[in-house]
Amino acid sequence: MSQNIKRCVIVGAGDLGGRKIDTKDAFLVIAADGGIKYLEEQNIPYDVFIGDCDSEIINGIEENSSSLSERTYKTSDWIKYNFADKEDAFKKNIEKIFLPKEKNDTDTVVAANFALKKGCNDFVFYAVTGGREDHTFANIQLMKYLVKKGCGAKIMAKDRVFTVLNNSAINFSEKEKGYISVFSLSGRSKVTLENLKYPLNGKILTDDYPLGVSNEFLNGHNAKVISEKGYILVIYEDR
Repeated sequence: MSQNIKRCVIVGAGDLGGRKIDTKDAFLVIAADGGIKYLEEQNIPYDVFIGDCDSEIINGIEENSSSLSERTYKTSDWIKYNFADKEDAFKKNIEKIFLPKEKNDTDTVVAANFALKKGCNDFVFYAVTGGREDHTFANIQLMKYLVKKGCGAKIMAKDRVFTVLNNSAINFSEKEKGYISVFSLSGRSKVTLENLKYPLNGKILTDDYPLGVSNEFLNGHNAKVISEKGYILVIYEDR
């Protein structure tokens, strides 16, 4: 990995889909609320817990944090007071940021902004799809937000990868199989698709018509998706 890349892995409370969480090249690993359970289950070290504790955490503990005031908590005293004898549910050597339930940003958005302030510029999300569709869509928007800031971003879903491109490209090896879909996240996006079943050459895709759904990789061909202008969402199989 380039020395200029500072990767952040964020694990949410959605559907992990049986994936192994890969933190090998991560500069920062964040458990976003219930994501702490997945990290603990896979015995993966993490640096920060960020959440409002409205989903399951370690050992299935559920805590009511409705009494929190509208500020961010960064103190172990809060854990001792609110978790009493359950303090050991959290690793002692990590930073803990507790959030109020009623807030403008999701736990995942807060985690991403925290990582941005730490200098991270490449984001990989796990367990942020499945379950509630509104949160899945919110996390797609979050990827666009990060790409607008010059970062890389992708979501590792159950058997798919989601990523957002803007005036950039993604290359695929000849071993790729299955479906790939491309959607405009701008009003109009200019897209080129090379070595796919349905190629495009500088085609305009719009955000109100799903022309780019269900394309396919061609066995033995190196495919390429190019965003020549505008933001596009790329979803491809990863089994």
